[in-house]
Amino acid sequence: MSEQVEKIGEAIEEKEDTVEPITVTVEENSYTNDLPFETAKEEYKAILEFCRSEGKSVPQLIKELYETRHQKRFEELTIQCGGNTQIAQHILELEDNSPKQLNDFDEIKKYFPHIKNSNELPETVLKSAEQKGTLLLDEFLRYLLKEEIKSKNAIREQRATEKASTGSLGDRKSNINPEAEEFIRGLWK
Repeated sequence: MSEQVEKIGEAIEEKEDTVEPITVTVEENSYTNDLPFETAKEEYKAILEFCRSEGKSVPQLIKELYETRHQKRFEELTIQCGGNTQIAQHILELEDNSPKQLNDFDEIKKYFPHIKNSNELPETVLKSAEQKGTLLLDEFLRYLLKEEIKSKNAIREQRATEKASTGSLGDRKSNINPEAEEFIRGLWK
């Protein structure tokens, strides 16, 4: 898809003053064909006629084809995974780029209901998810972990500083006056 965007950008830069016909890109297995709109229109009419002869709408036919392809791939993966359907399903989800990945903010809302929209997420989470191509939930959990580690480190440093400092004569950890404590120790010697 990025190649298509680059081609469009180059075409716009090269031929700003000329008018190009609208083309529709049709991808087939390992190659792509650019079809003029008129040709694509004819192809769509043929698809409509086929759907009518089957008694289905175009979306129904597409859904049926997708489900058939999905089931066939699932069966192939199950055989390759030695009959383990869970692993086959997981691989299939990774291959599909399923709707879970398309709108992963819903998943964040599921686990963190206090977050109402993506504007409430830290900017670093959004940028990192976009740059790495990972899910928002993954990046948000990484962010929370980093913040928790920072917090624990700060507490650890504060405790270490308290132990290292000589402080005042007053002992902050007990209510006994240091002078009175020395007096009591002296009595028992």
